[in-house]
Amino acid sequence: MTTKEVKICAYCSGKMVNYTHTLSRILAVSLEKFAFYSMGKEAKLFNMTLSETTNFQKLRYWGLVRKCERSGYWQITELGFRFLYRKAPVPEKAITFRGKRISFDGPGRFFDKLVGHRYQRREEYAEQAKPAGTQEVAEQLVLA
Repeated sequence: MTTKEVKICAYCSGKMVNYTHTLSRILAVSLEKFAFYSMGKEAKLFNMTLSETTNFQKLRYWGLVRKCERSGYWQITELGFRFLYRKAPVPEKAITFRGKRISFDGPGRFFDKLVGHRYQRREEYAEQAKPAGTQEVAEQLVLA
């Protein structure tokens, strides 16, 4: 919080402040993880770090995910997939007031520029699978 005077709502006593959220690498990686295991369906969050989990809801500000009616469930949006597949950039910053986005700021950002690699669909990931090696190598791994 800055040293600026914060206005208080006369009706609800809430702070009258806007917050600026930056589309960070952590947010982009959490979207990538969610897209991979949810396969576009409604799903709960799992297999994420604490930071990814607690900040995941911020992806709503860019319209990349939506909260589902079932408690704790989320779904990636069409824009979320377009962002992952480098079909659509999203603004660098989202400005919010009381949890609702009111505007955007900054240049458009693509997923691969934020995280340093291109998102791979499941099919692409599977195509890159290579045989593990000989039976002898597999047995050594099992015994280790």
